Amino acid sequence: WLIISYNTSKENAQLHSCDSTSLNGTWTVDTTNSDASTANADTVEFKEGTGSINFDIDVSQSGNNRATLSNSSATAVDLTKHEDLSSLVFWAYIPDVTNFTSITAYWGSDASNYWSGTATLDKDDVAYANGWNRVKVDWPDATSTGTPVVTAIDYLRFDFNYTASQGDDTDYRIDDVRMIKPETLTLYYQSSYIGTNSTGTIARTTAFAATTDLPFYSDQYDHFNNP
Repeated sequence: WLIISYNTSKENAQLHSCDSTSLNGTWTVDTTNSDASTANADTVEFKEGTGSINFDIDVSQSGNNRATLSNSSATAVDLTKHEDLSSLVFWAYIPDVTNFTSITAYWGSDASNYWSGTATLDKDDVAYANGWNRVKVDWPDATSTGTPVVTAIDYLRFDFNYTASQGDDTDYRIDDVRMIKPETLTLYYQSSYIGTNSTGTIARTTAFAATTDLPFYSDQYDHFNNP
């Protein structure tokens, strides 16, 4: 694995900090068509800022096997430079993943005009785990509904989806919702392999042993002293 810590705000737009249910629009739960209930700011368990949005589920409330949390009045953000390039990235806390299936994320200009996409795995394509999960929905794979205005994105919605075997549970959370654009990094690195041996181009070598060995370089890296 090659892991790079690279901090930039140029291609990173925070859509909501999720520090409060009432700052930057209002977070509400759908108690009619979903099982979500009791949205609150959680200042104890969070990943960024000073809090997260916490809610519970009552599976007998709707019978639709999902819990919906939304904000339709957030500060409008211009995502023109992100359209069809970036990914919606956020933290999701799942208390028990036994019957959990996916998260569907929506972003747009209102509840009728939006993009949406579903993540069945976390951002590293690993199965969801109990607790915090970093989730990513790629814009190029999203579905457009209506005519969302990319210059004024102020609507967010998250559906936590599960099977019919799910029971009542508490303390689901959302935190730090961002639109992040991938950046191309040019990486220059040195390897312990210095060339290929005489048996063929696939057989790499860490030391020259014959005049038929082929170096990866020629008169370019004089600071190397190879045996």
